[in-house]
Amino acid sequence: MVRKIFLLALAVIIISACSLTEVPTPTPPALPTATPPCQTVADCPGLPTPLPPLPTLTATITRTPTPTNTPVPTETPVPSATSIPMPYQVQPNTPLYLQNFAHPKLACNWLGVAGQVFDKSGKPLSGVVVVVDGVISGKAFEQIGLTGKAPAYGEGGYELVLSNQAVASASPFTITLFDVGGTALTDAFPFNSIADCKKNLILINFVAR
Repeated sequence: MVRKIFLLALAVIIISACSLTEVPTPTPPALPTATPPCQTVADCPGLPTPLPPLPTLTATITRTPTPTNTPVPTETPVPSATSIPMPYQVQPNTPLYLQNFAHPKLACNWLGVAGQVFDKSGKPLSGVVVVVDGVISGKAFEQIGLTGKAPAYGEGGYELVLSNQAVASASPFTITLFDVGGTALTDAFPFNSIADCKKNLILINFVAR
């Protein structure tokens, strides 16, 4: 009897367990929907406004015209004036530097230039003007002589005193012949003096061309 009651009670428990309401399966939470990326500034108002596009630069090449060579006019040469040679010139191999023989008493206390003038036939001429210019002892001077006045140097001889002592010229002297009318017969011929008592006579002769 007791066994029947136990079996009956067990059956009631089993039946009660089967009649219980089933517990629903929990639904997993829904995941947030992904926001699509910004396509324009309006979609994402927090973004900075983009800069306007830069203008497109177009290079312009300007060609500089090549200069044209303008021919330079050729100058017509002007014929130079033909120089007329002077009728007289210094005799070759002069000047000669000699010891003063015309004034032996003065010896070294004399310095001068002397000589003769010859025509085309070799004849000595008198009456030709001789001019010497220069600087002696720092002072400019001019000496004028006449051929035929110093026979110690031969027929038609001339002589011009330069100083009372033998001194070296700081710059060249010049000697020129003129006719009595003042027309030059020679170019100005340069010469120097030497501070030597054995060379204080400067001999310069002239000849016709």
